[in-house]
Amino acid sequence: MNLDPWLYGALLAGLAAGYAWPGPHRGVAPLTLGVIGLLVALLGLELGRTAGTELLGSVPEAVALAALVVAFTAGAAFLLDRRRARSTRAPAPLSLRAVATGPALLGILLVAIASAPRLPAVSPTAVSITLDALVALVAFEIRLTRSDLADAGLPVLGAIAGALCAGLVFAWLAGWSWSLGLTVTFGFGWYTLTGPVVAARFGATLGLVAFLANFLRESLTMLLAPGLGRVGGTEAIAAVGGATSMDTTLYFVQRFGSDRPGAIGIVTGLTLTLLAALLVPTLAGFPWP
Repeated sequence: MNLDPWLYGALLAGLAAGYAWPGPHRGVAPLTLGVIGLLVALLGLELGRTAGTELLGSVPEAVALAALVVAFTAGAAFLLDRRRARSTRAPAPLSLRAVATGPALLGILLVAIASAPRLPAVSPTAVSITLDALVALVAFEIRLTRSDLADAGLPVLGAIAGALCAGLVFAWLAGWSWSLGLTVTFGFGWYTLTGPVVAARFGATLGLVAFLANFLRESLTMLLAPGLGRVGGTEAIAAVGGATSMDTTLYFVQRFGSDRPGAIGIVTGLTLTLLAALLVPTLAGFPWP
């Protein structure tokens, strides 16, 4: 998740346009997928250049931590969910396109990372503009209601519980301090905040692990969204997406959720973004035990 000062404007503009021109809007979904593919490619190019020779050495640890966060968060969201019987909309059918979307995006990411050393550096402005376009397109299809604010409580609690459990367990397994483990997991997918904060406090190598773990959490959300939506509903996807549920993974919350998905994703993402901004620097400042 990459915080952009224009992002909230894009979000509000998309919501306003959607209310002004109510759907259905043909062609928006394919266009949104195309923008997501472009964003994943740009981020892969950025990651490939940033990581350098340390990338391969940091990947196994980052993958393990990201998988642990996803597992604990999805489990917490599922255990907290007591409202699935009142769902008003069935999950989207598990079509071939739904199954292929995640692996295709993962393939784009890997190709971009491998190609990064031979291509020009990615402009941060290009990433920001693409992300803003994605947020506006997804928000264009969303309708917010007052009940959505209350419904977002479950995925927020699931994300917090998952981050707490995963951070403590991984810190114990890897020999990290508890403050380091929680600093990484309470980024909630906001890798451009978590990576630099961890690097400044704990060193460049651990900062790269923190960056990758939160980046891969975002990628795993895209990959697993169809299954999460069918098993755990909207709440599970939004909780696993974390802070990214308001932007880069919002399309997947909207596409594979089952009950007011887009609105819940936005509220969840906004709440967790604010929590990450508060908790990541605070936890990083605790001394090693």
